[in-house]
Amino acid sequence: MHLLLKEYLCSGDSVEACRCIQELEVPHFHHELVYEALIMVIEDIRESSMDLMCSLFKVLASSVIVTPDQMTRGTQTICF
Repeated sequence: MHLLLKEYLCSGDSVEACRCIQELEVPHFHHELVYEALIMVIEDIRESSMDLMCSLFKVLASSVIVTPDQMTRGTQTICF
């Protein structure tokens, strides 16, 4: 998932990122995707990374690839 997110930050192609996430066929680990994405944004000081990741989160949420519960679990992992 880390490589997938790095590729997304380089390309900005959310359609390709969503396709790759679905091809992994591990919806029970999508909270880890959220966690990894947040860590990457925290470690990368570029505002463009944050903007891109927010855009990806919006697409993932609106298409229900990542559920609200998975978003919450991934976010809570950072906080606790």
